[in-house]
Amino acid sequence: MFDFSSVKEPYEAVIEGKWEDLQEIFDNDEGFSISYPIMTVAKDNAFHIAVHSKSEQPLKHLLERLNHDQMRTDVLQTINAYENTVLHEAAINHNIAAVKLLVGGGYVTDEQLLERNKSGQTPLFKAAAFGSTKVVKYLASRPNQMMTTSDNYKQQLDDNHRTKKDTTSILHAAVLGEHFGIPTGDDNSDDADNIDEDHENDVKVADNISSEVISEYDDKVGDNQNKNAPPQSTLIFCKG
Repeated sequence: MFDFSSVKEPYEAVIEGKWEDLQEIFDNDEGFSISYPIMTVAKDNAFHIAVHSKSEQPLKHLLERLNHDQMRTDVLQTINAYENTVLHEAAINHNIAAVKLLVGGGYVTDEQLLERNKSGQTPLFKAAAFGSTKVVKYLASRPNQMMTTSDNYKQQLDDNHRTKKDTTSILHAAVLGEHFGIPTGDDNSDDADNIDEDHENDVKVADNISSEVISEYDDKVGDNQNKNAPPQSTLIFCKG
């Protein structure tokens, strides 16, 4: 059984959503901060936990405590029991602010967006499965996440994003979780409901899936758009 005694205080801060208290614990306990031990039965470390706040600040605070780029890289690539990285967890928790910090801030490369977890899911796939529509749109808009089909020259998701290990497609995963297409209005959060890691497998697939379109996003560009830039509106296709 997992021994919570060594992380009792920070764990309680997480459970109660007291993110400022968690930051204070890190600031006052240098030994804890250096080791960043496992804090949950799912083998989450402090960085995995920080993105559950659905805001940028707890994660940003932790990143600022690391003085070396390699240390940041190593910590952010650390996986939990599901082999989820910090970015996977941010996507699951609808934390668009943390996703933008990680990706837009250069902490996670566009190539790393294609990395899969234990079930063969990329962060974008997880975002779709849990209804994180803004995360899906943002990650899909990054370089090297889309490919052009050879038959009809349409843009579609890279193969790594389209299916997981058991061949479930990203469209099916979104329908399984009954999350796809939910409205969102907060720029900093995707309005997540209560989330269970295994819930996406508990809901029946709809009998008829008529659309192959996963999402549509608008890429607003300035007047200095070059001719090689992606079109202003792109459809993301995935075979069911």
